Amino acid sequence: VYKRQAYKKELAYRAAILASKGCTNVSIAAQLNVNMRTFSRWVKRYSDFAMALAIGRDDTARREERPSGLKE
Repeated sequence: VYKRQAYKKELAYRAAILASKGCTNVSIAAQLNVNMRTFSRWVKRYSDFAMALAIGRDDTARREERPSGLKE
């Protein structure tokens, strides 16, 4: 059972880190201790949260595209 949690900007940072590790939205929501309805509402309501997820996922995609053996 999830307790209602108010949005805080530091949650966007945590979400970005989790997204960059390849976590799904369901997994990110669980690790932030919110249900999916709250998570979805935050994505729609808070542009910094949505942007953090997008940036985190973009980092993941870039790492997956890089040929093996190459470093940043």
